[in-house]
Amino acid sequence: MIWVVVAFLSACFITALFMRSKSLKMFARKCLFLLQHRRKTIRALDDEENAWYTQKKPILWAYAGGGAARRYSNSREAIQESMRRGFSVIEVDVSLTKDGIPVLSHWFRPDNQIMFEKDPTYDEFKATLIDGRFHTLSLGELIDAYPDPPVYFSIDPAFIVSTRSRFDLVSYLMKRSPLSFLKKVIYQVYSLSELKRIQALSPGFASLHFVLEVLNNNYNNYWKIPYLLPYLIEAGVRSVSMRDRRISEGMRDAIKCFVDANIRVLVTGVDYKDRAVKLLELGVSCFNTHLMEPALFQDDSN
Repeated sequence: MIWVVVAFLSACFITALFMRSKSLKMFARKCLFLLQHRRKTIRALDDEENAWYTQKKPILWAYAGGGAARRYSNSREAIQESMRRGFSVIEVDVSLTKDGIPVLSHWFRPDNQIMFEKDPTYDEFKATLIDGRFHTLSLGELIDAYPDPPVYFSIDPAFIVSTRSRFDLVSYLMKRSPLSFLKKVIYQVYSLSELKRIQALSPGFASLHFVLEVLNNNYNNYWKIPYLLPYLIEAGVRSVSMRDRRISEGMRDAIKCFVDANIRVLVTGVDYKDRAVKLLELGVSCFNTHLMEPALFQDDSN
C-alpha cells in the first residue's frame, strides 16, 4: 500500500514540475503555429469595417460609459461626454430590473455610490437620478438614441448572473436593434459554453470579446491558454481582457500567446499613461480606463 502512495505522490510531483516548465511554453507556441491557417480565414471577415480592431494606435475603452472617475457611470451624460472626449469604444454594463428590463447599470450602483438597496423595478430605476442629477438609461433607450452609433458599444452583461438571462439578452439585442447598431456592438463573453451558444445564433455583432476570468486571479494559469485558443479563434473572438496586475512572467507569456494569435489584449483599470506605456511594450493594445484621454495617443500612427 505504501508503494502505491509513494508512486502517486511522485507522479503528482513530476506533473507539477512539468506544468511549470519551459517545455509547456514551447508546446503552447507550437499549438499557436498549427492554428495559423484557421486564423487567416477568421481574420479575413469584414476587417475593413472593424475600425476599432484594425487601428494600430492604442485603443481606449471608456469604462462603464465613462463618467468622471465613476461618479455617474452608465448614465446618458457619461456616454455623451465619452463621445465628446473622442473614445472609439464605450463600455456599458447591463443589469436586469426586477421586472426583467435590461438597463445600463453597475448592478444598480454607480460604482462607489449605492443607488438602490434592492433590485428596482423599471419604473423605480427610471424615476431615480444618479447623484441627484444624471439620467439613467435602458438598453432600449440607448439603441433608440444611437441606431447608427458613431462609436462602438462594448456590452458587458457581467451583472446578469443567470446564463439563461444572458442568452435572452443576446436575443433581445437581435430583435430590438437595427443592423447598423448590431455592427457596432462588441459583446463580452465570460465562458466557453456561453461563447458557443452565441456563436450558434450568429447575432451579427462587430465582434465578440472574451473576459479571461481564468487568468484574472492567477497568471500561473497560463498553461490553460492553448486549450482556449482554438475555441476563441473558431468563434471569431477579436479581443480578450485581463485585469491590471503586477507584470510577471506569466502575464508576459499570456499576452504573447494572444498577440501571436492576432487577438488583441485589453487590460482593465489602467488610468495613467506611464502604466499604459509599460503594457504597450508587452503587446497590450487596448485599455479600459476612467481617466486617460484618447488625445494622449493621438500622435501614434493610425
